[in-house]
Amino acid sequence: MQIIIQKTIQTTIQTTLQKTWLRLLAGGIAVLIHLTTGGVAWAASIPKQAEPKFQGVPLQCFVSLADAARSPESQVAAYTEIANKYLDLDSPMKAKDILTKSITAAKAIANPSIKTFALIDVAGRLNKAEQKPLAVESLDAALPEIKKLEEPVDRVFANIKVAEGYGEAGQKEKAENLLADAGQAIVEIIEAYPRSRAYAAIANVYTAIGDDFQSEAAISAATDLLPMIEDRNVKTRARVEIAGSYAQAGNHAKAVASLTAAFEEFDAIRDDAIAKAKESAKAAKVTSQSQANAKEVVKADPDQELKLVQASAINNAELLKTRSLFLVAGQYIVSKQYDKALEVISNVDPLSLEKRVGLANVAIAYAKDQSQSEKAAQLFAQSLQGLEQIPPSIDVFTLFIEIGRQYQNLKLTEQANQAWNQALAIANNLAQPTDRLFALNNIASVYGEYALTDKVEPLLLASMEITKTVTDINIRSRALSDISSTYWAIGQRDRAQALAKGIANPNEKEQLLKLFACAK
Repeated sequence: MQIIIQKTIQTTIQTTLQKTWLRLLAGGIAVLIHLTTGGVAWAASIPKQAEPKFQGVPLQCFVSLADAARSPESQVAAYTEIANKYLDLDSPMKAKDILTKSITAAKAIANPSIKTFALIDVAGRLNKAEQKPLAVESLDAALPEIKKLEEPVDRVFANIKVAEGYGEAGQKEKAENLLADAGQAIVEIIEAYPRSRAYAAIANVYTAIGDDFQSEAAISAATDLLPMIEDRNVKTRARVEIAGSYAQAGNHAKAVASLTAAFEEFDAIRDDAIAKAKESAKAAKVTSQSQANAKEVVKADPDQELKLVQASAINNAELLKTRSLFLVAGQYIVSKQYDKALEVISNVDPLSLEKRVGLANVAIAYAKDQSQSEKAAQLFAQSLQGLEQIPPSIDVFTLFIEIGRQYQNLKLTEQANQAWNQALAIANNLAQPTDRLFALNNIASVYGEYALTDKVEPLLLASMEITKTVTDINIRSRALSDISSTYWAIGQRDRAQALAKGIANPNEKEQLLKLFACAK
């Protein structure tokens, strides 16, 4: 899955409920997390077959395991990931069947918050699968659940997400009616910042359904709330989000103006912090001199503390600018204004990871169009330039892995191997053993996806050595499950089963062994 593509504005209900959703997935059907860790490239690397497989296991085996899940929450989480894999493997009708199961399971969830998120999430996946009537069914079922949500902010944002889903399903009138209701309900939200965010989110949906007038009105409403936001940092964040809405709407001049105002405020906050630090340093020197005259213990050097505050304030302001540009570029990508996205990205700090990810995001968008494959390859190359100068981290590793996959899909195998070699070098140099462990497992799985089996086992053996040092049972079980699955994928079934039997977590072990038994 394209894990480097990031959502630029997360609604309150999304961020709260998605954490719950991921916990349910992890706790309910642990082994199905495998479905979320593989890449879309698996679909491109295997031949057509009667029953699609993932890592050597027929997807129907995953379906059977999901059918037996202990809760509807776990079922929905599993079904939706299975459906994604069917879509990756070009089996849309099977994806439809699984997503239909998802709707049924979601309707059985008791908790209104989780039920709302589940139904909205399933609808989004159905829209992507071009199953519009089923998406509308799922969205219709979410509406009465939204009324049960306690917090006005949750109800408003949930209605906005449903409206977005209706728009994607071609139900423009339903979307407009719901957006109007959400706009009227915003007055129930007490704090100015979430009200501003709500208007910006409404504007984005209006843009998506082609109502430029209402989009502009909603952005103006979001802007009008800025004077009511007291916290300067929060107000500036709201300005950046408004800039993103203007960008998505194609109003480049106002997007630039809003970003400029935000940057000026970043600089003002920086300057105020430095001025206060200078005053504190001046006062501290007087105190230090008094302590010295009295032969008391003198505290830290005020000048040194001032330098630290200055450096921190400057770095923070530049980081906020970088992230703001990245967010706005993301909005341009969402609305397929790729030239504008690249224009914004050109202003991002050249030594930042955000610039590399931004270029890769535009490249991925181009790569979906075969006629733009050459441009995509050029942008991937630009994304990798200078990346080795950025300190090694999981994020840098992930970017190398994803670009390698994209190169492979473009049939640029030499460039793919170079990217993966760099990813491997980073994996071997990660400071934390658990990060190193999962990075090695990840790249071993990637090599397996593309039938580079000679490279897989040495990495799995290295992972096994690290696993022996891990004391946390759940982390060790997760790692062994990953290793076992990759062995199965490359045809070493006896080895895979032997490792699976040694997994300490009983739930993890039971489910993995059931998958292997089903796959025989």
